Amino acid sequence: MKKDKQQLLRIQSLIENDRLSAGESFSELVAGDLSRVLNDYFDFKELPIVKIEKFGDRFKVEFSILASRIKSFESLPD
Repeated sequence: MKKDKQQLLRIQSLIENDRLSAGESFSELVAGDLSRVLNDYFDFKELPIVKIEKFGDRFKVEFSILASRIKSFESLPD
């Protein structure tokens, strides 16, 4: 039973590491999604910069944009 649990934990770890190593294409997908959402609130030209780091069994996700202005609430879509 203990050996089975260790194997399951190892498989889970491999899957999580594989997801993180999906790397650039995953980060680009997240950046594109963030861009569509943030565009409702800010004017900016470049895609958001996305940084993902693994800390044990958690992930630290940071993003940044260089916005030229914050849109007024009147210009937000319904």
